[in-house]
Amino acid sequence: NAKYFNKIIREKFEALPYVGEVRHIGLINAIEIVKNKKTKEAYPSNLRLGYQIYKKALKKGVLLRPLGDVIYFNPPLIIQPNDMDFVTDVALQCMKEIMESHFTS
Repeated sequence: NAKYFNKIIREKFEALPYVGEVRHIGLINAIEIVKNKKTKEAYPSNLRLGYQIYKKALKKGVLLRPLGDVIYFNPPLIIQPNDMDFVTDVALQCMKEIMESHFTS
């Protein structure tokens, strides 16, 4: 399950221009949000992007853990692949909505 979870997170998030790094240990996965993918420059902390993504996902039934601009997935050990697909789809949708609402003209 951990390999599958990390695989789908990498597939869904790594190519996004504002994702600096995807990392994991076991089932715990983290996505770092950055302003510049190459330099890993961070967004100003007062934007609270991680928290905004967390709040939007929570309204859709997905609990993420924001630590600054790093979003953590901390699923239960009994999570099933269909649930992994659901939480990553919701997180991706929320991340895109937040990032695009702030940074597109």
